[in-house]
Amino acid sequence: MRLERAPVDDAMIERYVEFAAPEYPSGPMIDARHLHWKYLENPNGVAFADHVWDGSTLAGRVVYMPWRFRRGPSVIRAVLVVDLLVDRDYRAKGVFLRLMTRLLDVADCDLVYLVPNDVSAPLYEKMLRIEPLQHLDLHALPLGLDRIAASVRPSLRGVVAWLVTPWRRVVARWARPRRAAAFEVTSAYPGDDAVDTLAASLPSTDVVMGDRGAAFHRWRFSTELFPYECRYLLQRDRLVGYCVTRLAEVEGLQAFLIVDLVCAPAAGASAARALMRDAVARAGAEGADLVAAMSTGDTALTQWLRRPPLLPVPKRFSPQAAPLMARAPSSVPAAATTGPADRYALSLADLDVF
Repeated sequence: MRLERAPVDDAMIERYVEFAAPEYPSGPMIDARHLHWKYLENPNGVAFADHVWDGSTLAGRVVYMPWRFRRGPSVIRAVLVVDLLVDRDYRAKGVFLRLMTRLLDVADCDLVYLVPNDVSAPLYEKMLRIEPLQHLDLHALPLGLDRIAASVRPSLRGVVAWLVTPWRRVVARWARPRRAAAFEVTSAYPGDDAVDTLAASLPSTDVVMGDRGAAFHRWRFSTELFPYECRYLLQRDRLVGYCVTRLAEVEGLQAFLIVDLVCAPAAGASAARALMRDAVARAGAEGADLVAAMSTGDTALTQWLRRPPLLPVPKRFSPQAAPLMARAPSSVPAAATTGPADRYALSLADLDVF
């Protein structure tokens, strides 16, 4: 067997669709249009992959997606490691280790990072000795108390049933727009300049955090392909924040996911509350069981995903551990004034959760 690295192209995407079909009978992993968007339309660059071949048979692959972060005034060139897959006939034959031999050997790159699932995380920890640096924390606001209780223990459903309607009324009352609010919430895209200006307003810190420029925004939250809803907050016709959401099934529950919520620091908590009220109102209208967000690091980029009304969820109730694993050379050192738990700030927007 041989290991080869190559850029991803449409011909390889067709091969990937066939390769993934036994593991993924449906969904984005076998959707060529989705993969073309994901691998080839990324404004940060075309994805590349390591392949293990047994003759002409593809035995395994892992894909690297170019990404961009900020740390203070510096731009951090990164790759996000995604879509590790080994053919069933080649498991326990050393294919995983072959794929990993070049994991950190990426030219013109400052940071290699990944957020593996519960199945692959132990492989990275035990075989490659890559320790989690941080974990993505789940914060949520419960809406369907009976369904959430039943997902924990079926016998609890009847116990909380009497609370369901009063609780939804309380939440709906909180989510109503304030009459004297100085903000306007709209679905109309405000333009690239407005998004770039908002991104530039986020304060520079010693924490590595995701780029939120217009090119990334339009690609990552493409509403033509995926069920994202982007809501923009205007104050006197100036963009001061946005919230990106989607409805997804998580552990049998309908979760209204807040993928990203960004506010200009000058607009403060009042802007974040306006966007959060709008999100909670839409979640209620959709019949969602909960509003949820995942993030790590507490900075201007992520802080509103970690504040009330979203409440921290105990790790034992989280569907995945979601460890952040990363390796960076000396060009991205840990700042002396920053604790180890605050080196990175990421939301679901920075992950392969499409």
